[in-house]
Amino acid sequence: MMGGAKAVWTLVILLAYGLLCLWSFRHALLARLQGAKRLSEGEDSFVLVAYASQSGTAAELARRSADMLQGHLPVRLMPLNQVNDGVLSSAQRALFVASTYGEGEPPDNGLAFQRRYLTNAATLDLSHLEFAVLALGDRAYQRFCDFGRRIQAGMERLGASPLWELTEAASDELWTPDGKVAHWRSRLGSFIPAAAEVVFAEPSQSAGDREFGQWRLADREHLNPGSLGEPLFDLWLTPHATPASWCAGDIAVILPRNDAVRCATVAAKLGYSSGEPVTLDGVTRPLCDWLAERQLSNVDDDIGAEPSLSAWLTGLPTLPEREYSIASVPEEGAVRLLVRQQRDERGQLGLGSGWLTASAGTGDSIALRIRSNPSFQVPEQDCPLILIGNGSGLAGLRAHLKARELAGATGRNWLVFGERSRLSDSLWNEELVRWRDSGHLARLDRVFSRDGDSLRYVQDVLAAEADELCRWADAGAIICVCGSLTGMGSGVQTALEACLGAERLDELKMAGRYRRDLY
Repeated sequence: MMGGAKAVWTLVILLAYGLLCLWSFRHALLARLQGAKRLSEGEDSFVLVAYASQSGTAAELARRSADMLQGHLPVRLMPLNQVNDGVLSSAQRALFVASTYGEGEPPDNGLAFQRRYLTNAATLDLSHLEFAVLALGDRAYQRFCDFGRRIQAGMERLGASPLWELTEAASDELWTPDGKVAHWRSRLGSFIPAAAEVVFAEPSQSAGDREFGQWRLADREHLNPGSLGEPLFDLWLTPHATPASWCAGDIAVILPRNDAVRCATVAAKLGYSSGEPVTLDGVTRPLCDWLAERQLSNVDDDIGAEPSLSAWLTGLPTLPEREYSIASVPEEGAVRLLVRQQRDERGQLGLGSGWLTASAGTGDSIALRIRSNPSFQVPEQDCPLILIGNGSGLAGLRAHLKARELAGATGRNWLVFGERSRLSDSLWNEELVRWRDSGHLARLDRVFSRDGDSLRYVQDVLAAEADELCRWADAGAIICVCGSLTGMGSGVQTALEACLGAERLDELKMAGRYRRDLY
């Protein structure tokens, strides 16, 4: 009898459990169907498009995604930090476009979202939500697309359902015909009625900020002869046509070219002269002009593989873009760059730095466009400004100082800058001393790491001046850091956390008072 009773109770428990599972499944299904109905009818719901962007690329892609869906579905576009419980509870679908900053950091406008939803302490029920993530990153870092991956895992942990697998992309993988943007766009197209017109602007169709203009290399000066470091050059580029506009903190994007000797060598191996006319897509140019724009690193392995010269050229990828902080402001009439020569393991000059500092001659045309960099722009206000950097990072800092000088800003300025040797690396010394003597620079702290018996860097200055740093922060100072991410950038981050506390530094990030342009 006891065995029979035990079996009955087991059957009852199993039946109850089955009914509970069925009820839960039915409840979730009804909620999902009701949500889909609201979404299709545009009632009480919307598609959330949220972005976390340090350089502006993720924000641009999010905007294009929202524009594509707008008119077919209710859409809300916002920075990730503005997303809260109410937004997530009301949305039926969420599209996250998120970059990763350095080795796994969220962009500053994604930090609050990470704290709210991407920790094990988060408890919001998102079982009604469908989502997708487009993660942007740099393959040079070990934690590629790490923040996007954390968004994916965090949303799933809160019960949200992926619309499709996580999409990861480096910058050079975005805009190819079969690239990650094309993949993302085709997935978004499934939200839209088949007969509807779908618009997702390609770079060549977008206004201004992705169109290259022709600029003239007006002047170039070697700033650090005798330095222990690689040569550093001061370049002035002037527009051929209409003067351009930009803000202090913005970026110059350069299309580099292969040098003429390399192009002539490849042309000879192909059995042609440098000036051999070649027509691609209806445009006829000399062979070397086409070669100058294409990647030739492994070209010797497949010369002649295609049946025609034009087909072979079409198969060669174009050269990647290179980005540089702008050191000038529009009132100076030119884009000023501070470019350090880079060399590979074979001692050959890097693609961008080699083109700008050695291959291109004064008077040559340079293909350039300006990319807005809102995360490193400084609001127009007379608050104190602390500028921290090293090496070629002085470019982005100098632009802010010049802009504030021309605007007559009364806020105090403090520059902390590091290089190797005072004798050979006192970059733009005359101007910096003039600014210090006039009071435009309330403080000028330059540290030269190779002068003296021990190494000393900008982060050591910050540690030694911790009390003064706190006083400036208490007075509302904005902190801008420009230069190398590894070494200086991480060292400054550690020093600022020690001076101000990690929590307060995060608060400054979210308030836009800690801005970085690190590379």
